[in-house]
Parts: sequence; structure tokens; C-alpha cells
Amino acid sequence: MNRCLAACLTFCVAMSAARAADPVSQTFEGSVQTLAKVLEKQGIPADKDVTGVALVTKDGTVYTIAKEKVSRLLFVDPVFENRTVRLTAKILPGSQILKVEKVQTVKAGKVYDVDYWCENCQLAWSAPGACQCCGGDTVFREREAK
Repeated sequence: MNRCLAACLTFCVAMSAARAADPVSQTFEGSVQTLAKVLEKQGIPADKDVTGVALVTKDGTVYTIAKEKVSRLLFVDPVFENRTVRLTAKILPGSQILKVEKVQTVKAGKVYDVDYWCENCQLAWSAPGACQCCGGDTVFREREAK
């Protein structure tokens, strides 16, 4: 019985510690730049095949962006290069890497939600490319955030 209680307490403490270590969502605003450009500004000659993008904030802090479903548009759509964006993201523990949860653009102090719109299907998609419904073209769209 005591072993069972001890095991349960150990498990609860471990779960509590793990939850405390979970990163918290934050809002980051800055310019999306290629890693090659960021390295060049630091005086580091990057290989021509260097890939990746980063968020550079107004104070010069550089965050590398993890490429995944939500952030993929920042990597593949050139409309975002050198563009001011607002990212809702978590900093991965022990790093300067952002796991992006939401991408918005900023123009003249206003924040915009972004997507890729298929006029034919009247559907919005999170990344550029053919419509996943009809295969037709999608267009980049910005709508003022509410």
C-alpha cells in the first residue's frame, strides 16, 4: 500500500513539474527574414543552400522559426520576406526557436489575419498552393483581425 501511494505521489509530482515546464504562448512582432540574410548581417558568410527563416524583432532579437504546418507559409511564400508579422508562438525550452501557433501581418499599426482563399469553393487554407477541394488556384488574403 505504501509503495502504491509513493508511486502515485511521485507520478503526480513529475506531472506537475512537467506542466510547469510547458512553454507559454506569447506574442512576438518583427520582420521575417531568411537565415542567410540574418547571418549575413552578423558578418557570417552563409552557404548558398542555407534554409530557414527567422523573426527579427525591433530590438534585434533573432528567433529561429520551426517549420511545421502553421508556420510553413513563412518558408514557402515570398510575400512574407521582410514583412512585419505578429506571431503567437511558444519558445521551445532552452532555445530561441519559436513554435508558431498563429501568423498575422501588421500594416500601418493594424493587425490582419491571413489565409489562402479559393474563390471557386469559397474555402480558406492555411498554406499557399492548389485548393485541397477542387485543385484550383488560391490567393493570399489579409483580413483585419477582430
